[in-house]
Amino acid sequence: MSRWTGRKNKELQAKLGAPSSLSSAAEVKADIKQQVQAKAEALLDEIKSEMDRRRSAFEQERRNLIARQRQERARLKQAQELRAIAEKRERQSRLPTGLKALWFRLTGRYAPIKKAIEAEAEASRARDQSERQALVHRQLNDHRKLTADHRRKLDRDRLTASALRHQQNPPASFHDRQPQISR
Repeated sequence: MSRWTGRKNKELQAKLGAPSSLSSAAEVKADIKQQVQAKAEALLDEIKSEMDRRRSAFEQERRNLIARQRQERARLKQAQELRAIAEKRERQSRLPTGLKALWFRLTGRYAPIKKAIEAEAEASRARDQSERQALVHRQLNDHRKLTADHRRKLDRDRLTASALRHQQNPPASFHDRQPQISR
């Protein structure tokens, strides 16, 4: 070693100790391998606990999202029902009643009013359906976004765990293989 380092033997012995007290290269290699495996196992455990924490956080967030979306749909339904009742009353108030209705029917003015009111009612139903569909579409996008974000995080954790497992048990390299001699 003194030739490699350019130092005298006495200096090396003072710094490193007696050569008999030093570990062999195989012992040092085994010790380092054991330390790396212990660290990798600790990292794997940490990743697993992080994945569990993320999974439970995702489930809680998903439950909150579902509850919030149900409330939104219920509010929309209630608002549409109240609006439909008000619009129906307004449309009914435009229809003539009593003798006036009889007179409008005889003169032919009742049918166009009734037709216009029916068209308005159909437009209102279509508008309400469109609002419900837009809400459902937005809510589905919110749910897909939440799920995709969760899957992306889980995939990243799985990839990291897989890399650590591969590092712990690497495949035999070309140089580590024992030559097979056939006779």
